[in-house]
Amino acid sequence: MAESGEQRDEALGLSDREALSLFRSSFEDSSIGFAVVEVGSDGIERIVKVNDALVSITGVPGQELLGQGATLLGLDRWSRGAESVRATGRASGKVEFEHTFERPDHSRMWVLVTLSPTQSREGSEGRVRLVQVQDISDRREYQSRLQYLAEHDPLTGLVNIRRFYEEIDKGVAYQRRYGGAASLISFDLDRFKLVNDSAGHAAGDEVLRRFATILTDLVRETDVVARLGGDEFAIFLPGTDGEGARAVADEILSHLRDNPIEVDREGIGSVTLSTSGGITQLGGRDDVEAKDLLAEADSALYAAKRAGRNCVVDFTLGNDPHISKSMRLTWAERTRRALDGGGLFLEAQPIKSLSTGSVVRVEALLRMNDPDAGVVYPPTFLYTAERFGLSAEIDEWVVRTVIERLAASPDDSSAVSLNLTAASLDYTCDLPERIPDMLRDAGVEPGRLSIELTEGACVNDIERTRLFVEKMKEIGCRVAIDDFGAGFGGFYYLKMLPIDILKIDGEFIRSMVTSDEDRLIVKAVSDMSRGLDIEVVAEFVTDRETADLCSDLGVDAIQGSFVGPTISLEEALGIS
Repeated sequence: MAESGEQRDEALGLSDREALSLFRSSFEDSSIGFAVVEVGSDGIERIVKVNDALVSITGVPGQELLGQGATLLGLDRWSRGAESVRATGRASGKVEFEHTFERPDHSRMWVLVTLSPTQSREGSEGRVRLVQVQDISDRREYQSRLQYLAEHDPLTGLVNIRRFYEEIDKGVAYQRRYGGAASLISFDLDRFKLVNDSAGHAAGDEVLRRFATILTDLVRETDVVARLGGDEFAIFLPGTDGEGARAVADEILSHLRDNPIEVDREGIGSVTLSTSGGITQLGGRDDVEAKDLLAEADSALYAAKRAGRNCVVDFTLGNDPHISKSMRLTWAERTRRALDGGGLFLEAQPIKSLSTGSVVRVEALLRMNDPDAGVVYPPTFLYTAERFGLSAEIDEWVVRTVIERLAASPDDSSAVSLNLTAASLDYTCDLPERIPDMLRDAGVEPGRLSIELTEGACVNDIERTRLFVEKMKEIGCRVAIDDFGAGFGGFYYLKMLPIDILKIDGEFIRSMVTSDEDRLIVKAVSDMSRGLDIEVVAEFVTDRETADLCSDLGVDAIQGSFVGPTISLEEALGIS
């Protein structure tokens, strides 16, 4: 029954007049852009009312918005497919889509557009709908940045190995369908380790950035340049045969000979570096995959190293007199041999508390004992292992070995920290789910195990990483973010992940004694972490002065050559 001409809302007790007044107030004062759109009998949608927020978002005066068609707010994107959607009976609810448009000042912005279902207008054949418009430019920019970080090397800006795989696979698929040539060149810098050892890692990083610039400057825009890890780079050249790839490689070697990389760091002046390269080509092969091409290029690169460096070798199927059987043994094969044949071992680096002066735990460091190359460190083989899907197996070996050593240690208070790669956090890997059982079966208290994750491991799938961290904390393990500050997303991960330990990237520690900026950063991170009840560890502490400064700035623990030498994990845990 009518109530004095006004219907009252049973739940809220609002009359039609009160509800309309509330709607008008919300419409006009909201920070979300609102528009009332009239849908004519001809199906054309025109704006008939807007609020101030929509004017601010679009940068178009209100009077100019009125009467505009669907294009401005992106409604035509909905309208073009509306009939087919309505025909399926799925158009009854609201519709949301993201849309970009150009403002009068020529800036472009992203908005989230929400369309309500159309409603009939009393006394008219037309219909109306309410449109909400929210500025999501910041969110889209952040998503793009995270996507960029997931696909690019943070030091050089080149694509990383993950993205490089995708680019090669696309090139292979194109060649299968349309034919044509494609080649791949693998490079690394000769004796690069000498730069790091004599001039420091900062100088080494500068050399890598310069070399990356040389590569990108000397290839076409359609070529894909990647940093695969360490000092190894690669170029995929679509539409280029072996002869063309050889010309590119020779030009790069010649450029380095004529234009030595100069690094103005710590008085070392001009660094003269050469590079070695390996070339392979796709040819007419239909069954080749990205990993095959990379393995072939690696094999040829290794042959170039054995041939005296500063040269390029072409990979040849069959018996090439310049590539012996041992030269063809790639790092992927060497890693597999080490996994299967007991060639992996762990060393340990102590982590000392600055408040008590005692070692609180050790970090397990992976090494490979190769019959040909001797003791090999992770930068040499880990990125190849990742490329060929061996990372998860290596991680499992590390976890299993650390837990076995903890179980065998006579000191039941000893603790070990280990690193996991991104592969172990992938949804296809079940290692995280098996860690609790491995600890229980070995009789090891979970609190004796700490797990370190780099930003590279976190960025692939932040939600799965969060679930992993929560699971580890639930059973009593501690979790650390390693190399904090090295990438863009560090503070984001700190917010999203309930970690226990934060390890400051060594770049902020090495020069802290002489750098005001580094000291301010370390202090800020320490102060922030103390407020979040997170332990702060400084890596690469090499002298007393740096250690004392870490203590003054609020760092909780330190590791590096000053704390103690790297020894076998067994010795560190007192296992005889």
